[in-house]
Amino acid sequence: MIDDLSKACSKIAEDSLYTAQAHFFCAKKWHTKSFWLVVVPSFMAGLAGFIVAMGGPSWIAAISALGGLITAVASWVGVERDSIRHEFAGKMFTSLRREADVLNETLKNTMPPEEFKNHFLQLHKKYLLLSETLEITEDDCLRKARENVQQGIFLGPF
Repeated sequence: MIDDLSKACSKIAEDSLYTAQAHFFCAKKWHTKSFWLVVVPSFMAGLAGFIVAMGGPSWIAAISALGGLITAVASWVGVERDSIRHEFAGKMFTSLRREADVLNETLKNTMPPEEFKNHFLQLHKKYLLLSETLEITEDDCLRKARENVQQGIFLGPF
């Protein structure tokens, strides 16, 4: 029984590693999108508005309006919010992986089998809860995560 639970515990740790890495890739991707869809247009809108206010050509006001529009839409869609959600999910799965590793590699040999089983069941419930409630990763992020993990490269929260 302990060996089967230990294998299942290792599987949770491995799955959590891949999922966490995929979430960190998604967070990085959305963070970059946020920069280009919120920060850059906002800066351009402010600069264009300043130029017009200082007596520059009135057609530059269109750049200001367009920058404001892009920023408003990106903010409404929640580009930065997606980055934050994926980073949070990555941290939660990283925590779960570490918990699974400690249970399997350290505590397994120091507790009675029934207690180990109970801890594993709690860990499994937590894994299912996270999987059901957190953001879904994108295929390209999962592909990059798989490649990095197989190479021994791990992203952390940025």
